[in-house]
Amino acid sequence: MATQQQQDKSRNNDNMQARIPAQELDAQQRYWREHFQSEPYYAQGRDFGAYEPAYRLGVEAHGEYPGKQFPEIEDKLRMRYEANQKAQTQLDWAQAKQAVRAAWDRSERALLGDASKPSRH
Repeated sequence: MATQQQQDKSRNNDNMQARIPAQELDAQQRYWREHFQSEPYYAQGRDFGAYEPAYRLGVEAHGEYPGKQFPEIEDKLRMRYEANQKAQTQLDWAQAKQAVRAAWDRSERALLGDASKPSRH
């Protein structure tokens, strides 16, 4: 029997995926896989797998919180990252936050039709 937290997480995942087309998630992942090493926060020697959970969170959260600005939900994202994504990577929130924000910003630019510009961070 699923706990309330598991049911809520499943419902949130279903809602999020309904807002973000699979092709958009795939396109974002391809972009970040090709460009993560050119980001200013990139730490020499880290592979894409270290950053992928943070990028995924940024893209997903942008779709999950339409109309919100990153600072408005940063605390929620930190808690979510620390509860879920952190186990998948060696980055703590201070390190991952910049990647989450970069993916959020790129998703915002994609929504506005201008995702070709590099991230601001």
